[in-house]
Amino acid sequence: MGRILMVIGLGAGLFLLHRIQNAPPPPAPPPPPPRVDLPPAPVVSERELVKIRAAAKDADPNVRWAAIELLYRVNDPMATQVLRNLLATDTDPIVKAKAIGVLEKSGKPEYAEDLILALKDTEKDVRIAALIALGNLGDARLAPYVVDMLRDYEPAVRMEALHTMGRFQEKRQQEYQQLAQRLKAEYEEALRAQRHAQQAEKTGFQLPDVEGVTPR
Repeated sequence: MGRILMVIGLGAGLFLLHRIQNAPPPPAPPPPPPRVDLPPAPVVSERELVKIRAAAKDADPNVRWAAIELLYRVNDPMATQVLRNLLATDTDPIVKAKAIGVLEKSGKPEYAEDLILALKDTEKDVRIAALIALGNLGDARLAPYVVDMLRDYEPAVRMEALHTMGRFQEKRQQEYQQLAQRLKAEYEEALRAQRHAQQAEKTGFQLPDVEGVTPR
């Protein structure tokens, strides 16, 4: 009887091994999803970029600004430099005001020098646009350049210079309030830590700290 059971068990094992060996392979895993976080490939070549940059010097101001917008749209690394050159040399006040707006939106303090140069522009609207941009940057170290504009012959420019100084003061006040709140929070936290340490010293029990439970 035991021999029969052994034979049956061996047969079952061989049958199972045969099934395993002849089983179809498992299906291949699905392919990974396509990468969508990569930037799109540029649609213009370097030779074409050179032509677009040259269009930023076109005789028509609308063409010049359209070229600037396209340079930014295709992420040309020279776009900002072309824009800064346009601000320094262009003759159309509308184009200059648009260029100031782009530099202002960047929020980068290194463009303050370009805005300071724009304060000397012959066009009133360009000087006003530069003052507004400086005020939005909020760097009070630029106040001397703004105060000088109080001597401008245009009343609108002088008024905008005063508004810009007011924005400098508002930002300074906000920074002071933020600093005062941070120092107050740090002082209160230090007081709480001191009280805990004093209580632990009196009772002989050390309160848990942020690293874990301190042994007694």
